[in-house]
Amino acid sequence: MEELPKLLEESPDLTSINLESCEIESLSPLLPWLIKFSNLKELILFGNRLTSIPDDLSQLKTLEHLDISNNLFSAVQDIIPGLSSLPSLIELNITLLQEEDEQILIEALPNLQKINSSEIEVVKEEQYDEESDELLRKEDLENLASIYDEIRDVWHEIDPAEDKKLAADFDDHVKNVIEEFSNVMKQGYSQSLLQAHAMKSKHELYLICLDKSSELIFKESPKMGQILNKIHKVFDDTFRETLGLVFDMDSVCEEKINSMKNDIEKALKENNEILEAADQIEKDSQKHIIEKEILRKQMEEDKKEILLELEMLKEENKKYLDLLIKHSKSTAEIALGGKSPNLDRSRTATPSQQNFSNGKVLSLRQLKEIIDEIYTNKAKFDQKCVDMKLPRETMEKYLMTFLNHKYGLKHLANEYSYAILDAVKRFSTEDNDVTVFGKIYANECDEEFRFVQNQVKETVSELLKMHLRGKFPLKSNGDVQEMLNERLQSYVSEDEWTDIVKYMYNETDADLLLSLVSEVIKHKNYPSDLPPIRGKITREEAVTRREKERSLKTRILYADFLKILLDFQLKGHEKFLSNFLAMFRDADKDRNGMISEPEFRELLDATGLGFEEPDIFRLLQIIDPYDNQQITFSECVALFSTELIPMSNSNSGSQVAILQRLSLVES
Repeated sequence: MEELPKLLEESPDLTSINLESCEIESLSPLLPWLIKFSNLKELILFGNRLTSIPDDLSQLKTLEHLDISNNLFSAVQDIIPGLSSLPSLIELNITLLQEEDEQILIEALPNLQKINSSEIEVVKEEQYDEESDELLRKEDLENLASIYDEIRDVWHEIDPAEDKKLAADFDDHVKNVIEEFSNVMKQGYSQSLLQAHAMKSKHELYLICLDKSSELIFKESPKMGQILNKIHKVFDDTFRETLGLVFDMDSVCEEKINSMKNDIEKALKENNEILEAADQIEKDSQKHIIEKEILRKQMEEDKKEILLELEMLKEENKKYLDLLIKHSKSTAEIALGGKSPNLDRSRTATPSQQNFSNGKVLSLRQLKEIIDEIYTNKAKFDQKCVDMKLPRETMEKYLMTFLNHKYGLKHLANEYSYAILDAVKRFSTEDNDVTVFGKIYANECDEEFRFVQNQVKETVSELLKMHLRGKFPLKSNGDVQEMLNERLQSYVSEDEWTDIVKYMYNETDADLLLSLVSEVIKHKNYPSDLPPIRGKITREEAVTRREKERSLKTRILYADFLKILLDFQLKGHEKFLSNFLAMFRDADKDRNGMISEPEFRELLDATGLGFEEPDIFRLLQIIDPYDNQQITFSECVALFSTELIPMSNSNSGSQVAILQRLSLVES
C-alpha cells in the first residue's frame, strides 16, 4: 500500500487506519509500516482477501480495536496465534464461520471485552461446593463438631454404649443437612435468599446438639427434660416463623423485580420497534426519491418519443392528404374529360421501390419492443405451421407476414419493414439484441440462439446476486434484492465484474474479457459521483476519498458490461457456425434462407461426412416430414446440433454433434 508511507510522513501520530476493501492478500508487507505508527489503536481491514495473519503481531503494542471481518479465513483456529500476540487487543470484529467460533475466541483471548460490537459477558462459574463453603464456613462445622464431642463425652460418662450411635447420628444428620443445602444452591436463588437458607441450615445443624442434650437431661431428670423440650420448641417455631417472613419478602421482591424487568423489556422492544419503523421510513423515502427520479427520466424519454412520433404522424398525415387531393383531381379530370390521364410511367414505382427516407424513424426502445413482439408472434406462428403440417418461415419472410397481418395495408407494411430494417442498421452496434435479430433476419444466425443470450443475462444477474449475498452476509434477502436492482440500473464494481467473468469462463477467455472490460472503462471515462470538496478535509477523509475515487475509476455500467459478454457469446457462436454457414449458402441457390430436398442432399454431400441414403432419408423425415421442400437455416442448425456422428480418426467410439464436427474443419 503506497498510501501508508505517505500517511506515516504526514501523520505519524494517527490512532486509526482504515484499509477497508483494498484487495489486501497478505498483512506481512504492511506490518513494518504499521509498527511505525506508535499511537495506533484502531486498524480496519474489512472486506479484503486475507487468508491468514502473521503469528507474531506483538509489536503492535497499542492496538486495541481490530476489524478483520469479510475476509477469506478458513478457520478461526488459524489466526488465534496472531490475535493472542496483540498485547492490548480488547475489541475484535470478525466474520464467524461456525457457532462455536465465538466461544473459542473468548477462551483464547481472555483480555477481549467486545466481539463484533457486543460486550462479552464474563460469567464466573463457581462450583456449588465452593459457594456452599462460603455460606457454610468450615469454622461453623468445626465449632459444631467440637460442641457435639463435648456432649458425647458427657454421654460416655453416663452411658458408654450410646457412643457409637451418637457418632452415627451426627454423621447422618450433617450429611443430610449439607445435601439439602447443596440442592438449594442448584436452584439459582438470589444471594439474599441463599443466605437465608444458609441460616436455616446452620440452625438445622445445631439442632442435633440441642436434641442430644435434651435427651441426656431427660434421662437424668424427665421433668427438666420436658421443660427444656418446650423451650426448644418455642425457640424453633419462632426461628422458623421469622425465616418464613424472610422467604415471603424475598418472593414479593422477586415479583416486583420481574415486573420491572418486564416493563423495561417492553419499553426497549417498543423503542426498537420505533427505531426500526424510523429506519424503514427512511429507506422508503430514499426508495421513493430514486423511483421518482427514474419516473421523471422515463417521462422525459416518453415525452421526446411522443413528440417525435407526433411529428412523424403530422408528416404522414400531410403526405396522405396531398395524395388524396392528387387522386381527387385525377378522378375529377377523368370525369370531366372522359379520358384517362396521361401517366408518366417513368415516375411510377412498385412498393418495394418507393423511397421511405421521409417515413418512420424508430427509437431503440420502440425497435426492441417490436422485436420482442415479432419473436412472441413467430413462436406461435411456427407452432401453428407444425400443427397444420406447413413449412416454417424464415425471419425475413415472416417479417412481412407479421406486418401485413398487423397493419392490413401493403404500403404500411412496406413502410414499417423499411423503418425496422433501418433501425436495425442504426442500432446494431449499440445493442446486442438488435445485432442478433439482424443476423437472424439475414440467415447468419439461428433463431434459437436468442434463448442462449437470455440465459447469459439471467446467469450474470444471478451471479451478481450471489456475490452481493456473500459480500454482505448480514443483509436480508430483500436488502440484497434492492442492491441488485440498483446495480442492474447503474454500475458494477471491479470485484463484482471480475468475479462474474472468472466464474463463467475459462482462464483464456476470462483474461480476454477482463481486458475488454478494462478498455471499455478507459474509453467511456464514466463521470464521478463524488461531491466536490468544500473547504478543508482531514487526512483520514482524504485517504477515504482517494479509495472511493479508485473504486469509481474501475466500475462499469451494467448495461455496457452485459453487452461485452453478449457480444463475446455472439462472436463465438458465429465462429462455431462459420463453416456450416458457407456450406448452406452454397446449397441455397436463390439466397432466400431455405433449401429444397435436392439442395439439402447437396448440403449433406458438401459436409464430406459420408452420409448414406438411409441416413439422408432419416434426416429428411425429421426436418421435412411432410415434403414441403422448404427447409430453413435455423431448422438445419437445430437438427445438426442434436444429431451425433463418430469423432473423426477415433477408435474410442465417442460421438459429437454434426455441427461440432464441422466447426473443427479448417476452412
